[in-house]
Amino acid sequence: MALTDTKKGLTVTADNTGIDNVDILLDLDMRTGSLVDETRWLDGAAGDGTPGNVYPGSLTGFTATNNNALNNAGGSMRMVTVRVQAKAASLGNIIFSTDTTSAEGQDGTPVSKVVAILGRNDRVAHTIVGTIDALNPLKINLTPSNAAADSDLTVLLM
Repeated sequence: MALTDTKKGLTVTADNTGIDNVDILLDLDMRTGSLVDETRWLDGAAGDGTPGNVYPGSLTGFTATNNNALNNAGGSMRMVTVRVQAKAASLGNIIFSTDTTSAEGQDGTPVSKVVAILGRNDRVAHTIVGTIDALNPLKINLTPSNAAADSDLTVLLM
């Protein structure tokens, strides 16, 4: 765990005041259609020319592009579970953002807000209570009960 974790183009960052460790445990893409890591749709499902792997007749597949400068894939709901650990018994926060710097961050699934905090699993007998920030829709304000607090938060992102 660290101050920042990035998976599947999603970054979560701890403030290093009340929260000093974050880890993305689950990132469940809830859109329909192709999976984030799937690129087969880009060739129009034209196949590779082998028998049984082509359209009937001589239909040529289209050559789609997946270039974030031209045609980002639309975002959708994502259910994310994040492990957070307290640094101190003081207010802290985590902020979600779209990773645009790494190759895996170019999957075209931007995030715009935390829709809901779905649940919390306290890993020890100490709690971390979270609320969505009123001014920053990608920020969750956290209140650890003490410096030993350690919780898994499940949130719904859009």
